[in-house]
Amino acid sequence: MVTAAAASQLTLSATSNSTVAGSPYTFTATLLDPYGNAATGNVTLSSTDSKATFSPLTYAFTAADNGTHTFTNGATLFTAGAQTITGTDAADKISGNLPVTVTASTPAAFVVSGFPNTIAGVSHTFTVTAVDAYGNLLPSPAYTGTVALTTTDSKGTITPTPYTFQASDNDSATFTATLDTAGTQTITATDTTTPSITGTETGIVVTAAAAQSLQLAGFPSPQVAGTPGTVTATAFDQFGNVATGFTGTVTLTSTDPQASFVASSYAFTAADAGVHKFTNGVTLRTAGTQSITVTDTPDALTPGTDAGIVVTPAAAKSLQLTGFPTPQVAGTPGTVTATLYDPYGNVATGYTGIVTFTSSDPQASFAPVSYAFTGTDAGVHTFVNGATLKTAGTQSITATDSANATITGTDAGIVVTPAAAASLKLTGYPTPQVAGYSGSFTATAFDPYGNVATGYTGTVTLTSTDKQASFAPASYAFTAADAGVHTFKNGATLRTAGTQSITATDTVTPSIAGTDAGSSSPRRRPRPLSWPGTPPPRWPGPRGR
Repeated sequence: MVTAAAASQLTLSATSNSTVAGSPYTFTATLLDPYGNAATGNVTLSSTDSKATFSPLTYAFTAADNGTHTFTNGATLFTAGAQTITGTDAADKISGNLPVTVTASTPAAFVVSGFPNTIAGVSHTFTVTAVDAYGNLLPSPAYTGTVALTTTDSKGTITPTPYTFQASDNDSATFTATLDTAGTQTITATDTTTPSITGTETGIVVTAAAAQSLQLAGFPSPQVAGTPGTVTATAFDQFGNVATGFTGTVTLTSTDPQASFVASSYAFTAADAGVHKFTNGVTLRTAGTQSITVTDTPDALTPGTDAGIVVTPAAAKSLQLTGFPTPQVAGTPGTVTATLYDPYGNVATGYTGIVTFTSSDPQASFAPVSYAFTGTDAGVHTFVNGATLKTAGTQSITATDSANATITGTDAGIVVTPAAAASLKLTGYPTPQVAGYSGSFTATAFDPYGNVATGYTGTVTLTSTDKQASFAPASYAFTAADAGVHTFKNGATLRTAGTQSITATDTVTPSIAGTDAGSSSPRRRPRPLSWPGTPPPRWPGPRGR
């Protein structure tokens, strides 16, 4: 019996030398010795198509194969074009090749490509190519479906879309897109009839354009006057992206004329990446609604403003007392207003301390003398008819916090004028006084508080306990020029010896009266005798009448 020699020939063959990408392909391997006898051996399959798969990858020929084995659906090729299937018997160092033409399958996807990393707002072209499931270009007839283009950039634009492929496109069309949103974006093409036919270009990096505007945000509100606050300045391009490359110099200002800044100007650095936080960088001091603005004048950027910042007053530091009328008639109640202020001139609306009133007028009275501010006062309380001054002249009223004497305020320069006359006072008549001799005295009108009633213009009548008394004049009408004081020069002559008094009484209001009591009139000296031819003797003192 003669057995076959070692295999020396390996031949691959098929009924068709073409296949469709992704479709199983059947072929036959023949293994012979040098004499044409059927041989045995192990055959391993491979292909120029790196995506190809085989089932099985290696096959061991047996005597039953009689030198021939058919690999039914044994190979699947995926890459369109001229490919080769190779069988190799490594032990016998022989191989055989089978040329196969692979054609693309039906449209299954799009390849979107060519859009580069870009700056926001810059337009670029890209291509959309129709391929089969394995990335092969389609055979004739070409893809003629309609595709819609979309992007993850909500601000991006793509033209044209939708678009119907033409046969002349040869499965590939060019489009233009503009992406505006910084970050990593994608562009997707989708068949409008068969949405499963789709493709995406990913990883498109869009960087911000040049800075065009500034934004300022983050300052606390409400904020107590004088308390530093943090604010953040951000540069944006025209599309609303943070302008990470901004390195301009910005300046901070405020509607608060008392505002202060740790750094009113700041030069952005590359490390800022378009955002800079001014930590405790701004202090506002004027109560009310304020704003802070950041500008970059050299680069003509649109300024940014952090508006609507409510600044509340700080704690009370001083007190102001105002409003008491001047001039004011003695004894007439007047209204005065106490206002508490913080260190920055704001009304200290949260003040709830106790203030006590005093005055340079020792006769002053207050209603009340002390007052506890309430929340509803909001730092301001008006004391209606709360102070009464009684001493004529220039006076002042002072309010002082009972716990902190440095919180005090004075309403000064208040001119208190005398009230209407309430009494008269007679003074100055000589005592003792010789009967029959005239003497001078002064009548002064006083208001109820001891002030000279400078406005008194009443008429007074003079009387005396001396029934023989005479007056020149017996009645007198005060004039404005008297200013409440009139001296009656030699105005009264008392004649009855003893202790006498002189009284002046208002003719209209008898309660307005005054008496100079205790005037003593000694008896009149007798005339001395004289002899003819001799001069009369002289008495010491004034000559009698």
